[in-house]
Amino acid sequence: MTIETPLMFTDKAATWALAQQLGGDALTALIAERSHSCYLGERSTRHPWGWGCAQCPACVLRRSGYEPAGPSQGRIPECEARRLADERWRNARA
Repeated sequence: MTIETPLMFTDKAATWALAQQLGGDALTALIAERSHSCYLGERSTRHPWGWGCAQCPACVLRRSGYEPAGPSQGRIPECEARRLADERWRNARA
């Protein structure tokens, strides 16, 4: 058996861009509405990038990939966003 994981090494910004390219606004809206990655399972707050707490590492990564601003406009690179989110998550749980 072979398991294909075409998005495994694709960052969140590239994944959102691919969704936009393949299905336009309708597909990105569907993904934001129907998919969920929040570690806390938060579904009471809907952000432009989807449902979530906006604080856990998964939400921070999803938001950082969704937001259209480029690095010159203050967007945090995904690896840095992941590090900061993990650090905040650990501190909040301590």
